[in-house]
Amino acid sequence: LPIQNSANRVPLRSFLVKIVGLFSIKIKGTKNAIYLVCMENCLSELQGLTPEHVFDLKGSKAGRYVKPECSGKAKGVLKDLNWKESLLKIRMPKSILKNIKEALTRDVNMMRAFNIVDYSLLVGVNTEDVHNRRRFWISVI
Repeated sequence: LPIQNSANRVPLRSFLVKIVGLFSIKIKGTKNAIYLVCMENCLSELQGLTPEHVFDLKGSKAGRYVKPECSGKAKGVLKDLNWKESLLKIRMPKSILKNIKEALTRDVNMMRAFNIVDYSLLVGVNTEDVHNRRRFWISVI
């Protein structure tokens, strides 16, 4: 989601991804069903860029590290301790940070009201902007 609509400067309302479908699949001959949630792609192309790295952040350290492969790089979706190890920082003006905090607070309060306790802040990072700036994609899943 964009931080603000540049034309109207509309405050960001939410980082929650849109759920487009909920499915229950029961395979013949098995006892239990499998439940699936289909969500919008929150890491889609933005101004010709796609994320180089994706982090699933939960604010925990337990089991929150993806080990590097023999190339020395971790692949796939990375976790909290990989973020810390990367030394990546998201810098932004205080007004935008305030807007983001308010949106995340609304999202967390809504999830708390529905007893949803397993959620993540999904952060995509691209470091190869033509202006030598980083681009970030942020959603709550």
